[in-house]
Amino acid sequence: MPLNATYLSAEIQNELLNVTAEIIREQIAEEVNSAGLATIIVDESKDVSKKEQISICLRYAEYKEAEGHILHEEFLDFHEADDLDAKSLSNQIVREVGKLGLRKFDIVGQCYDGASVMSGHLSGVQARLKEHFPNAQYVHCHAHRLNLVLVDMCKNVSSAGEFFVLLEALYVFMTRSLVHKVFVDYQQRAKCRVKELVRLSDTRWVCRYQSLSTLKTRYSYILEVLEHFCDSQESKRDPKLVVEARGLLNQAMSVSFVTHLEVLMTLLSHSQALSETLQANDANLGNAVTMINSVISIAEETRASGWPDLVQDITRICEDNNIPTVPQPKRRRKQRTFDDSFLMASTGHRSQSEAESSAEFLDDLRVNTFLPILDAFKSEMTRRFSASNIAIMQGVDALLTPSSVNFLKFSAVEPFVELYTDSLDVDVQLLKAEMIMARQN
Repeated sequence: MPLNATYLSAEIQNELLNVTAEIIREQIAEEVNSAGLATIIVDESKDVSKKEQISICLRYAEYKEAEGHILHEEFLDFHEADDLDAKSLSNQIVREVGKLGLRKFDIVGQCYDGASVMSGHLSGVQARLKEHFPNAQYVHCHAHRLNLVLVDMCKNVSSAGEFFVLLEALYVFMTRSLVHKVFVDYQQRAKCRVKELVRLSDTRWVCRYQSLSTLKTRYSYILEVLEHFCDSQESKRDPKLVVEARGLLNQAMSVSFVTHLEVLMTLLSHSQALSETLQANDANLGNAVTMINSVISIAEETRASGWPDLVQDITRICEDNNIPTVPQPKRRRKQRTFDDSFLMASTGHRSQSEAESSAEFLDDLRVNTFLPILDAFKSEMTRRFSASNIAIMQGVDALLTPSSVNFLKFSAVEPFVELYTDSLDVDVQLLKAEMIMARQN
């Protein structure tokens, strides 16, 4: 070895990386072959130069005497995707998996997103890979399914989609350096912890709950900031800022806005909990199935009897921020002063006609906002998490989770067994007898 060798040239560095990668692949291949069964996981992404690429991973369970089965999810490689058609993508996946020397029957699953090029049952990637790996049952990532539930809900209920567009516009406005300084100042003067609006994620909709939570807890300060820039001295030097502030205030200071905030927060809070369960490292399919069914049930219960409680929250927020719950010409929100802290007039003097008008207006929001959003959410949850998908999840849970009430219960395992009966040469009757005996013990 030359004494002056540094091994820092690009060529040497790349060669070292390739050798290291090859050693790791060999180790993964050895573990997968020892495990006997594996699932292919593929996703698409863009690198920093905006080039499309696919990432390929393998998921398998390694058995160790002292620790039992250890679940692995190992990254194999990134591949630049010159073509994004099903044939090209499936060929790349087959080549990469083929390097590991796995038998075709060892691949028992394939997991992708729900794009037609990947999930198409006739000529999609999943159909083409099944020609090479007959046992590879396609599973659409359940966390991604939940994401699509919310995406499609907003497509079906235009006002919900428009609400999130408005929320993104608020984020952009409030994060301007001049505006952000005022926003922080208002919170500090109120002696409360400074919270920031969170940028909306285009791909992780369930994370939008955090955005809604911050919006709700800092709603009054956001309105005050918008009012400030409608007619403050610094904003007069920037007419565009004034126009944006007035437009956002006009839309954010409304019963409709508050209603969408409350309804969507209710749904997203439960979706967030389900998403965390589905993506947990120690995810339990039995718990996931229970939570999926619970979220659907909660949506049904909320639709049937949840509106009165929501109306109370909506009315309270509107009263706290001087937002009328009776349709009338838009008016400027009154700035809070020290005198506002004292009761200057008697309460409960709304006219009967005004109260009736308010009730009619809120009922209109129930019919045109609350019910459509709940119906769309429940419909998408039921469609995306169909009975057949739930049955397979319960089957896996019944085989692998001793604490499950369905553990080794053949009726729970049967839908899962049917997927692999032919290819794995399973004697169903014998399996059923063994499971009954195991449950007896």
